[in-house]
Amino acid sequence: MATDTQPLPVAVAALPDTFRPAGPDSGISPRLRRFAGIREDILDWVPEERPRYTRLGIIIANTGVLAAVSMLAALNNVTGAAWLWLLPFALLWGYIILSIDGSIVASTHGVYAGKWRVYIPRLVISLLIGAFVAEPLVLWYFKPAIVAEVGKERAADLTSYQGRWVSCNPKDGTHPGGCAGFLLTIPYSPGDVAQELKRERNLLASVTGQIDAIDKAIAKYRYQASAECDGVQLPGGQTTGIAGAGVNCKQDRYDYTHYGQQHHLPQLQARQATYQTEVSNLSQQLEQSQSSYDKAVQKGIAQQVKVWQSGVTRPGLLDEDRALQALSSQSGFVRFQQWLLRLLLIALDALPVLTKWFSRPTKYDKLYTRQLDIGDREHDKSHELRERKDLTRLDLQVKQTEYTYHDGLADMAQAARVGHGQREMDQQAAIDQLAAQLRAARRQERPGS
Repeated sequence: MATDTQPLPVAVAALPDTFRPAGPDSGISPRLRRFAGIREDILDWVPEERPRYTRLGIIIANTGVLAAVSMLAALNNVTGAAWLWLLPFALLWGYIILSIDGSIVASTHGVYAGKWRVYIPRLVISLLIGAFVAEPLVLWYFKPAIVAEVGKERAADLTSYQGRWVSCNPKDGTHPGGCAGFLLTIPYSPGDVAQELKRERNLLASVTGQIDAIDKAIAKYRYQASAECDGVQLPGGQTTGIAGAGVNCKQDRYDYTHYGQQHHLPQLQARQATYQTEVSNLSQQLEQSQSSYDKAVQKGIAQQVKVWQSGVTRPGLLDEDRALQALSSQSGFVRFQQWLLRLLLIALDALPVLTKWFSRPTKYDKLYTRQLDIGDREHDKSHELRERKDLTRLDLQVKQTEYTYHDGLADMAQAARVGHGQREMDQQAAIDQLAAQLRAARRQERPGS
């Protein structure tokens, strides 16, 4: 009885001859999975897990992108160069972080008994990398507010710096204490001129005092001479009371007329005139200095401020971080937002390790572990086979050496026997020859023989 065979369904007929392993995957997915250290030959046996590990590769790629953007922002803040010139360095840093994260995740493949011992060190490394990567991005996120705060701080610093110069260089030209490094060197300042004027006035007062004392003495002696010549009796025996141009009258007249010369009155009067001229000049110079010193001080302070401003560079990472801390102290919202963003970026960098840690072992992990076990056993067997081959070869060499040794002994014994026989034959021949010689000698000794 003939039986009719039913045709296979179209879906079944379309299946390949080998359902496992699946055919190789194409496109960008294998490249993304390569970031996670996935072996495609093992994953081909469980193709259902390809999307899972593709997403894991995307997560790892995201950490590299974040690292590149972070480094680009940091280098731009530090150098101020164009982003195009900084891009190669940022890409290199992103590649380094991508390699590190990929290596960390690749080292977690397989089934482990104590997962926390495996994942905690890797998680700590990921958190450290995430903290390093997150900070420039946090500063970049708050960039407008940070720029405004830095500008405010620098304006306050400029005002404080300028005020210090103003307070240390008052209009009167004095030099207050505690102003080391903030004193302007302006020639003929009011303070210097006033100090010199004071010195000249002291000298003028001293000379004037000496001249006044001489003038008083001359007036006294003139009065005494006049009284002596007029016969006026002065108390204390100062005059004789005798009128007329006597000896005492002439002496008193000589004393008062020559007293000034004897006490250098002309020289003192000349010095007085010099000091008076110097005081007059210094007084005029002080008035001029007071009117121009303020402008000179303002110009000098402006120059110092300009030098200070030229030394102030563009805000760096430390300046921006200090400004962010100031904003955080002023606003709880900023404090909350910056820590939320920082923790989010750190979590994104640690996400590949966290994803592997808190997920159950996949079929790929089991196959990966089994592949490792197979490789381990094959490695042991290979070494065992190599050991046996090496031992067999060595044993054969030992046996060959032993056989050579015994053959050598036999050859030596045979050579010894041959040598011993030869010696015996040679000895017997010598004995026979000696006997023949003795017999010959005896025949010769017999007469008539």
